[in-house]
Amino acid sequence: MNHPVKKMLLIMVLLLPILFTFGSYGLYSWSLTLDGNGGYYLFFTPLSRLYRWNEERGLNRIVEEGRNLFGELKECRFDRFEPQGEDSGLPTSESGELPEPAGALPEELPPEPLYEGDTLDILVIGDSLANSVGKRLDPLMNAYPDMTCRVEGVISSNLIRLDYYDWLAKGPAFVAEDSPDVVLIFLGANTMQSFYLDGAIAPLFSEKWKTIYKERASTLLSSLKVTGIDVYWMHLPPMQKESYHRNITILDGLIDEICREKGVERLSYSELITDENGSYVSDKVVGDKQILIRSDGIHFTLDGASYISDYLIGLLRERYEMPEAVPTPQETAPAE
Repeated sequence: MNHPVKKMLLIMVLLLPILFTFGSYGLYSWSLTLDGNGGYYLFFTPLSRLYRWNEERGLNRIVEEGRNLFGELKECRFDRFEPQGEDSGLPTSESGELPEPAGALPEELPPEPLYEGDTLDILVIGDSLANSVGKRLDPLMNAYPDMTCRVEGVISSNLIRLDYYDWLAKGPAFVAEDSPDVVLIFLGANTMQSFYLDGAIAPLFSEKWKTIYKERASTLLSSLKVTGIDVYWMHLPPMQKESYHRNITILDGLIDEICREKGVERLSYSELITDENGSYVSDKVVGDKQILIRSDGIHFTLDGASYISDYLIGLLRERYEMPEAVPTPQETAPAE
């Protein structure tokens, strides 16, 4: 064996620890899209253990922060401010203020808000999609004087591996801490797994699997709704890989059934991130600019998260009949 080959092999051996340390997030996301027991045992099982090992040591957070920082360098910022004074095209007084219209009627008292307190308080819970959207929904929504947002997203969490993260306990606990007006649930993207209970297997989408999943989802929704807050389970977005998208569609239909039984409404942003046929797209023209919405076939870029967040904020403000408001300027800038 000549020296160049030895050097190449040595470089490959040295790179493997780096790949498995900082690439576990992408490898694990890929393993979630695999079908059949072969993919489960050969790839998902070892990669999920590697992912959890890195998660416990904070290495995955470094990767996530790096992705966000890279996205911020090319972020598309949306102009959400209404023109004032001379720029608005409306007449102004010498002081720069808009004049009162002649014969103006006495100002009426504002109607009672459709939520508790002075602000509409939003709690976002779920998996990596909650984090993916929440990285922009949190700062953009909190910039409004009459809205608050808290995001509690846990990568790789679902209603199957409660030993990894127990949403049946954590969901109600977050609600008890903050007493929000609205809960948005982003759960399902990591659910393409079989149940393993007491040494027995419930294969993905078997009748036994569906029964267990419906029981857990119903328990979660009941525990959240018992406080009288509004709960919305977000529709699962289309995925790039065909087999993964097919499974996501089946799961989304099952979640539809559960939500109908529990009286929980679903919200969707799929039209924003699909073509005219409702199919997956990675980029889209927004306004007069083409932006990259999704870079890995699953999660959202900062531009994509801003695009979706802008829509969700408008949807919630309209739904709860909130008056027009301008977000605090400094809060809309990307974090350093």
